[in-house]
Amino acid sequence: MKYRRPYLIPLWTVLTAGIYWFYWHWKVNRELRDEFTMPVGPFLTLLAVTIGWILVFPPFLAWWRLRGRIEDAQRRRAVEPPLVFKPVGMLFFLTLFFGPVYAQAELNRAWRRRR
Repeated sequence: MKYRRPYLIPLWTVLTAGIYWFYWHWKVNRELRDEFTMPVGPFLTLLAVTIGWILVFPPFLAWWRLRGRIEDAQRRRAVEPPLVFKPVGMLFFLTLFFGPVYAQAELNRAWRRRR
């Protein structure tokens, strides 16, 4: 996994007209799969957040599962997930700009504590 500065995600998203957001989503899922051997298909999650909007439900499921993967990564690295991650974190996850910022900040906590 790569340590990223969370505050740059909205900036890059705006500068690339939204393309970076999709790249970030794919890359984070791929890194979680590779680093923690999680059963996740990065391409399928990317499809869920792009084309999945036709069915409305898939993007929300993809975000919910990513949140769960982040919690699992934190548990595996013995980082206590914050209590606010459940209710408030899900609200942040549902926004385009603040969701990735919050998610990356939580991923960075797990990434800093390497084995």
